[in-house]
Amino acid sequence: MIDMSGTVYKKMVSYEPIYWHAVYTKSRCEKKAYETLLKDGIEVYVPIFEKTRIYKRKKRVIKFPLIPSYVFVKICRSDIIKVLQNSHVINFVKCGKTLAKIKESEIETLKKVTGEISDIDVALENIKKGDRVEIISGSLVGIKGILLKKAGKRNFSIRLESIGVNLDVQIDKSYLRKVK
Repeated sequence: MIDMSGTVYKKMVSYEPIYWHAVYTKSRCEKKAYETLLKDGIEVYVPIFEKTRIYKRKKRVIKFPLIPSYVFVKICRSDIIKVLQNSHVINFVKCGKTLAKIKESEIETLKKVTGEISDIDVALENIKKGDRVEIISGSLVGIKGILLKKAGKRNFSIRLESIGVNLDVQIDKSYLRKVK
């Protein structure tokens, strides 16, 4: 920028950090919130899984949100108002008075889980409740969690710490190892 005297001024550019945040939506409005936020130029993610429903004469594959009423947005501080102006958004998920920041690794975990949720199978013979475990094989490799419950023979519960969500997944016992 040049002023009247010919002095050149550099425009100050501020680079705000960009984080993933969880947004709470109106009931059954995840898809609408996703579409409108995407139109507003915001990076959005909704973890979706498919379920096959069998009726008398046909089969249908129905898509459901993995975490009902949650949409994840990757924004900087200046985009908060733009997100809240969306008619399908109720509010941000908060930790106390601050917005909950979601780790990139947890978004990647959700992406891995939604791709495999119906096919994943976790026998827990050596592992007991409260143990920290890691998936060492398959498409969910690298995901770590704490075993929160042992319902049945093969249930493994992944705890996403940033948003306090537990995901129950079934995985073959050979895919797990205890983490110290």
